[in-house]
Amino acid sequence: MRAYRGGGFCAQPGRKLLRALTENGIVIDSSVVKGMVRKDEHVHLDFTGAPGDRRHWRVSEDVAVVDEEGPVTEIPIYSRMGRRFQQLTPRRLLAKFSGNIPKEQQRDMVKQLEIGRTPASVLRFLAQRFPIKLDFHNMSSGQMLRWIRNTPPAPDGDLDVIVLIGHSKEHRDDADFERLLAAVATDSAFEVVSMNEIAERLGSQKTED
Repeated sequence: MRAYRGGGFCAQPGRKLLRALTENGIVIDSSVVKGMVRKDEHVHLDFTGAPGDRRHWRVSEDVAVVDEEGPVTEIPIYSRMGRRFQQLTPRRLLAKFSGNIPKEQQRDMVKQLEIGRTPASVLRFLAQRFPIKLDFHNMSSGQMLRWIRNTPPAPDGDLDVIVLIGHSKEHRDDADFERLLAAVATDSAFEVVSMNEIAERLGSQKTED
C-alpha cells in the first residue's frame, strides 16, 4: 500500500500521522477536500488553507500546508466550491438515504449538518458555500466527464492528476461509473491510474529533479 485516506477526511493535526505514514512506506495522502471545514465533538478539520492552484503538494506536518521537502505528497480529492442546495439532487438523496446506510448513521448525519428547524435557518444552510466533491456515487457519468474535461490545467511540471471518490454504503449500481470508464477509454487525453502508479511516477519525477 502506497496511499492513505483518513476516515471522514480526518487528517489534522497531521504531524504524527504523516510521520507514521512515512515510517510505513506510505508516500501519498489523499484526505484533503479543498475548502472543507468540519468542527464538532469528534472532528476538527480545516482545509481552507490548502493550495487552490495545485493538483498536489508535498507535506510534512499538516496535509493542507506545503512543505517542498516533505516526505509525503498530498493529492486532494477533486472538488469545486458551490452552494449546499446544489447537492440536493435526486441521485444524492437516494444515495444518502438508501437502505444501505443505517438509520442511526442517517440521523447522525442530519444532526451534524445543524440545519435548524425554521425556514430561515434552512435557507441559510442551503446557501452556505461548500466544496462539492467529484463523487461517482452522487454524479451522472455526463456530469463527471464535464467536470474532468473542464478542469484547469495543472501547473507546469506537475503530474496532471485528479482524484475521484465514492462511498461503498451509498453504492446503488455500476452503470454511471461504467459509462464514465467507457468514455475515458476512448479519449486519449485521459488515463485511469491507481495510486500505486501515481506513487511510482512521483518517485521518478523526484529522481529526475
